[in-house]
Amino acid sequence: MSKKPVIYELASDELVKKYIEESDALIREILEAKSEVEISGTTYYVSMSEGDYNNDGLSPESAWKTIEKVNKTEKKPGDGILLKRGDEWRMRDALDITSGITLSAYGEGKKPRLNGSIDTSNADDWEETEYENVWHYTKKTGGFMHNVGCIIFDKGRAWGVLVTPVKSGNRRDNGIVFNGFERYECDKGVFEWEKSLSNNLEFCHKISEDDPNVDELWIYCREGNPGKVFSSVELADRGSLVRLVPDPEIKWSCDIVVDNIDM
Repeated sequence: MSKKPVIYELASDELVKKYIEESDALIREILEAKSEVEISGTTYYVSMSEGDYNNDGLSPESAWKTIEKVNKTEKKPGDGILLKRGDEWRMRDALDITSGITLSAYGEGKKPRLNGSIDTSNADDWEETEYENVWHYTKKTGGFMHNVGCIIFDKGRAWGVLVTPVKSGNRRDNGIVFNGFERYECDKGVFEWEKSLSNNLEFCHKISEDDPNVDELWIYCREGNPGKVFSSVELADRGSLVRLVPDPEIKWSCDIVVDNIDM
């Protein structure tokens, strides 16, 4: 049985633009999908842009503001938590959900966003090192429990390639990788943290489970300061956006609906 021929099409600027426009249109359609959920109990409203911590949360006009307030409020099976569309919450702690709870969206526009990454889009977030094209993050991520697994540039147009050591002390070989812009084969050899970064958008994160002060992140950016090269730079660190809290009687969570939330 013969295989079908593979048809190649030259990736011209016009073709790339066409596919980007088509994907952006599909993203908009997904992000603006309507919510259709049934809530039998109390509905709580949360809005980062219009809410207040001291509100009762029982209407869009008296919405809560923070995820912290949601977590501190006792909720019952059948209750619903609705987040305002177009709003975004930068998460350092997860949103707690118990059995029988519905989490969804209200209002118009794009789905509400729960964002657990660290925004490092400013040029001041990065400083040059003694190694060519290697930049150091000027702040801390939060230590071992917030180790960075990926870096996202320009909302997903490109991404970082994590470089880690193996037990032998050598650089882990990932073979041929793709960073959103180009393909290359990772270099083998001795792992020496920032000194070992040699390909565009490679990064490493030095952390210690025993010492919280050990928290250093470096990235190789051929075009210069990442905060100037890209419009957005997000560090995707370890953690959860939504945490399922076990029911004390059955020891696990059930009957939870999560609908139209951008995470």
